[in-house]
Amino acid sequence: MNKIIFNILKKNNIDIAEDLYHYGWSIFVHYLFYLIITLSIAVYYHCVFQTIIFLFLYIPLRKYIGGFHFSNNVVCILISTTVSIIPVLLSRYYNINIWIIILTSIILIIETILIAPIDHPNKRLNDKQLKLYKKTSLFIEIIYIGVIGLAKIYTFSTILNFIFFANIISICSLSISYIKRIL
Repeated sequence: MNKIIFNILKKNNIDIAEDLYHYGWSIFVHYLFYLIITLSIAVYYHCVFQTIIFLFLYIPLRKYIGGFHFSNNVVCILISTTVSIIPVLLSRYYNINIWIIILTSIILIIETILIAPIDHPNKRLNDKQLKLYKKTSLFIEIIYIGVIGLAKIYTFSTILNFIFFANIISICSLSISYIKRIL
């Protein structure tokens, strides 16, 4: 399939380096497996909608803040799936205190100012991109503080929990990446 698509691109005069194409293809397959596994588990636990909402909140943070990357794709998919499902399942049983959610938001903003974004060896960011990613991640975090206020007013505790878990996961991922980088 991989080679067929590459040959179709070449036949249609779409110029792309073969190694870049194969890298992109492997990333696509990686995300496809992740989504299939995550959504299958979400179907099993009857939480597809909640999982999608959590991912809608978490993925922008992950994209612009960066964080820890596993070198093994299987481990990455398993941990990513776990990180995507566990917050949704925990949110069924626990309501996180609003002040703890605000505290984690403040900690994440401080950590973002000090060390984010963390880029990946396979996708280095130039100075302009680093500044843009930092500004974008701070903007997202400030928007989430507004969402926290609205969710509290309208008693959407699930959204509050999802923001809390997205913050905690982001804080952990950033911290681990930073420590790994300086050691």
